[in-house]
Amino acid sequence: QKLRHFAQGWLGLYIFRFIVYELPNNIRLLNECNNSMTTKEKMLYLLQNQNDIIEVVRNYTKP
Repeated sequence: QKLRHFAQGWLGLYIFRFIVYELPNNIRLLNECNNSMTTKEKMLYLLQNQNDIIEVVRNYTKP
């Protein structure tokens, strides 16, 4: 049980780091893909995707 809790915490940390490190790449990709979007729209788009990832993790790590 303790091991499982540790693994969940590690997974959460890993995904958090992944989001933080991937964010600049995501912004660059969005700039390349869709110059018609405003910066605010891009940030909202990224935050929405980030929330989706966090939601998946939260559901996965439910006891």
